[in-house]
Amino acid sequence: MPDKMDKKDVKISFKDAKSVNWTKVQQCSGVSIPSLAKEAVRAALEDKKNKKLAVKIGLIKKDLFLRIKNGDKHIQDVKLAKNWEPPKGWIDEGSVDDSDDEESSEGTQPPLDPNYQRDLQTWKKDKEDTRQIGEDVCRALQRWWSRAEITRIDRRWRQIG
Repeated sequence: MPDKMDKKDVKISFKDAKSVNWTKVQQCSGVSIPSLAKEAVRAALEDKKNKKLAVKIGLIKKDLFLRIKNGDKHIQDVKLAKNWEPPKGWIDEGSVDDSDDEESSEGTQPPLDPNYQRDLQTWKKDKEDTRQIGEDVCRALQRWWSRAEITRIDRRWRQIG
């Protein structure tokens, strides 16, 4: 049985092996991708028995591996980097595949991109500010309308009287 790749240690996950982005894999690994990894994915795709191929890039112990699975069945692991350290600027994408029974289920949400978090906070604040301005405008229009009504009623009384 292969070593475990905990969900928290998954760096990139491709639910469909046909959609493996090798540029992204190389950015994650920080080294050139061994031809063995690409060949393993290609061979797995060509095997007619494999119907639900998925590829994950993640840590097993301290080494970075490419793991190929067919549903819940382990196909192959290929070591990409020994004693892996994240390259500068790398942010984990985490696992998006929850169907793995041999992998740890104690998954915490992967850390979010700090730029995304900052933009999200700015958006939330802008949304709240816009709501507040809208309420202020509504109150101002209501006051204006009330004054207009009072002025109209006052003019009518003067015409009558």
